[in-house]
Formats: sequence, C-alpha cells, structure tokens
Amino acid sequence: MICTRKEREDREKMAATRRDVQSFGISDIGLSRANNEDAWKEIPEKRFYALADGMGGHNAGEIASYTAVESICSSIQELPSVESIQELLKHMKKAVYQANKTVLQKAKQAKEYKGMGTTLCCFMLFDDYLVYAHVGDSRLYRIRNRIEQLTKDHKIRHIQWGQPSDGSTHTRPLLFRNVITRAIGTHVEVEPDVGSYSVQPGDIYLLCSDGLSNLVNDEAIHNILKLPCSLEIKGNQLLQKALKNGGHDNITLLLVNIL
Repeated sequence: MICTRKEREDREKMAATRRDVQSFGISDIGLSRANNEDAWKEIPEKRFYALADGMGGHNAGEIASYTAVESICSSIQELPSVESIQELLKHMKKAVYQANKTVLQKAKQAKEYKGMGTTLCCFMLFDDYLVYAHVGDSRLYRIRNRIEQLTKDHKIRHIQWGQPSDGSTHTRPLLFRNVITRAIGTHVEVEPDVGSYSVQPGDIYLLCSDGLSNLVNDEAIHNILKLPCSLEIKGNQLLQKALKNGGHDNITLLLVNIL
C-alpha cells in the first residue's frame, strides 16, 4: 500500500500519542479439575492479548489451548506493519487459520491428542480501535458505563434425557449440556468472528474462559471491575468470586485498561 506524505505523518503522530494501557492476567485450576486446560498470553509491544480454553481427553485440552495461543502469538510477532483496520482484520483471520492448522498437526503426533480442540479469543489495540478474533465460547467484554459482551458464543444448548437415580424406567429428568459449535483444531476449516470497536480512556476489556462467565454473572463482574482499585485486585476478586460460586472449571481472565 502506497501512502501519501500526510498519511505517513498522521500515522507517525498517532503512533507517538497512542494510548497507554495496563493489563493483568491470571489462571487457576479451580476446585474440581485435575489439570488446567486454559492458556493465555500477551505481547505488550504489539498490544495483543489472547486466551484459549482447551477440550479433549487426557492432557489434550491443555496441549490444544497452549498450542493455539503460541501459534497465534507467533503469527502476530511476525506481523508486518499494517495501515488500516481492514488489513489487520485479514491478518487476524489468517493467524486464526494458522492456529487451527497447527493444532490439527499437533493432534496427529499422539493418539491421545486425537479430537482435541480449543476455544480462542484475542484482540489487538490499533490506534483508537480494538480489533478482535473469536472462536468458541470464551468471551470478550467491555466495561464502560455498563458491561457489554462483545463476542457471541459459538455453542448450542443440547437437551437429553437423564437416567433416574433409582434405575426405574419412569420419569427421567432432562439434562442440559452446552455444545461448542466452532472450535480450533476440530475441523480442517474454521471460520472466526472478527470485528473492531472504538476504544475510550477508562475502558476495561475482559477476556475470560467460561470458568468465570458461567459462575459469575455480568452484574457481579461489572460491580467488581468498577471498584476504585488496581487491575490485579479486581482480577483476583473475580477469581475468588468464581471459586466461591463452585469453581468447577478452570478459571482464566485477562484484563486490559485503556488509560
């Protein structure tokens, strides 16, 4: 892309005055799981943040989430200079495609990895915008005047008959189970949701696995994140809230505050 002198000067000015950010991430195994299948990573110099929640038997979920996060961060590290949001959106999609390919290749290395997969939710701050990519049910929230879920869960609620506890064939209770409809590493092709939002000073962005969002409702998340304290304290309070409410899954969250 050829830029005029004025366009180059404008971009240099924006780069010199780009907003400062603070971030804090934490992950906990929870109270019921044998291992932590969540993974998160940030690249401060790129202002890039990623989180994944793995699934699969043995340690496969753990391998899938770690592999996906490492792959997409590697793609972002190699990202050339971009000149527009649309260009960055294309690169983000390619990075997700590569992560999917990498997890699929990893699954072929050991029979216990067969069928493994992971969610993936990530974003990059670009000038005064947030550009995101998303697959699965890990979430991206924005806390401004209110809390908003910026991503849409890729899952459906599956209903099946349960087995009565007394072994009889009479009334069987319904069981509800969430089924992921899109994931990294489960199919040859994957279609991520991508998009962008404008950012403002004071915004807090939250990436989290469903170990947090299933146990702490939006109102409680909002109340904690609006407290006048550090991101570290807020993050730990969210974690403790999820643990107090059962902690039956791994809990991972990543907070980014626009200053």
